[in-house]
Amino acid sequence: MTRTIRFSRFRVIFPVISFAIIAAGLSFTFSTGGLNLGIDFQPGLNIRLQIAPVGAIISYTGEGTSTINIRNGELAVTTTNAEGIDRSSFQLADFVTAADLQAALQTIPGLNLEAMPTAVSPSQYLPLERETELFSIPIHLNVAPGVENAADIGQVREALRPIGEPQIQTIGDASANEFMIRIEEREGATDFDTEITARVADLLENVYGVGTALVRQTDYIGARLSANLAEQSVYLSLLALFLILAYTWFRFRLTYAVSAIVALLHDSLFMFAFIGVIGLEFSTATIAAVLTIIGYSLNDTIVIFDRIRENSTLLRDEEFRSIVDTSITQSLGRTIVTSVTTLLAVVSIYVFGTGSIRDFALALIVGVVVGTYSSIFVAAPILAGWTAISTRRKKSKDAARFHVKSADGESETVAANPDDEPTQGAQVREIPVIERRLKGKRKNR
Repeated sequence: MTRTIRFSRFRVIFPVISFAIIAAGLSFTFSTGGLNLGIDFQPGLNIRLQIAPVGAIISYTGEGTSTINIRNGELAVTTTNAEGIDRSSFQLADFVTAADLQAALQTIPGLNLEAMPTAVSPSQYLPLERETELFSIPIHLNVAPGVENAADIGQVREALRPIGEPQIQTIGDASANEFMIRIEEREGATDFDTEITARVADLLENVYGVGTALVRQTDYIGARLSANLAEQSVYLSLLALFLILAYTWFRFRLTYAVSAIVALLHDSLFMFAFIGVIGLEFSTATIAAVLTIIGYSLNDTIVIFDRIRENSTLLRDEEFRSIVDTSITQSLGRTIVTSVTTLLAVVSIYVFGTGSIRDFALALIVGVVVGTYSSIFVAAPILAGWTAISTRRKKSKDAARFHVKSADGESETVAANPDDEPTQGAQVREIPVIERRLKGKRKNR
């Protein structure tokens, strides 16, 4: 027989510690300015930008039009003129130096490639975001920065100081020189995203050179959309908690439902405290992570509650606290296996992911651990405590009944309040008044 672990011994200490940690985390968060609201909840502009040196410049002075694209190590040139459409492609790995590539491109009339003095192998050219049309004004072909050209985040922050104090975050490997720059929207600004994007690129190129600032992605959210997203997130989160309460109440009883909701509130508040303390960006992705954790924790809690309900019938002679301990012990193996397999997947995303997906994975890692913990040390103890209080009240009600002596001297047990109904297990015998009087007359004779 499996030994039962007495989790009920910690029914007070662990919930107290948990909520103390949550209170400390939330106090720290709001004392330092609150949550780090992302662009979803605070209007502004996110710019994903890379600083990369220029390896060559290329232009087209021939007849018609010409476009260029670099993707998967291949440089493709499409020329359209009166003679028709000509498509040429070159594998960059086949050229040792930029001069070799320059000689190969001379076969296309009007196409001019000029390598920079510090040129590297063409295989180091970065892909272009899209097919780009060539003109007589040269465009830049950038190369992978490498460790020797790594940009310092402090230097980037100093370069952007003329536009305020934007939030700057390194993306991926530091040698890639990729940054996420977040700038709050100024009140009353027009064409904010276009103007600020161009301004950021100009300021960085003043420091690192013309053509070195590559804007990879921009995300802009205005004040009205940001307010709508925040309002909808609150409503949807409250609706989710209400539906969980209704489902658990329907599936079990009110005591089970309230215990589950308290555990879910514990998980949510813990996640908010964790996000605030470490300064993770709070966005719709964070809300999605919290709701995912709530679903995971609820599933684990329902499994334990289902086992408690089953054991309440099988072990009806046992104390409820002992039934809870037995149920958690029986579910422990399944809980550990589920949590570990989930963590293996989420940790892999955290290790190999970049950007916002990495923050999402970090939130899930903490959430899976907290959700498993709350099912065992928060939800179940609250259920056991509530049941114990209900049982004591029931016993107190039974103890409020008292004994009186009838006319024949026999002891009778009657209710203290005539309106009280006998509770289950209480031995109460109420004797009608006529029967008592008859007994008294027989005794006098």
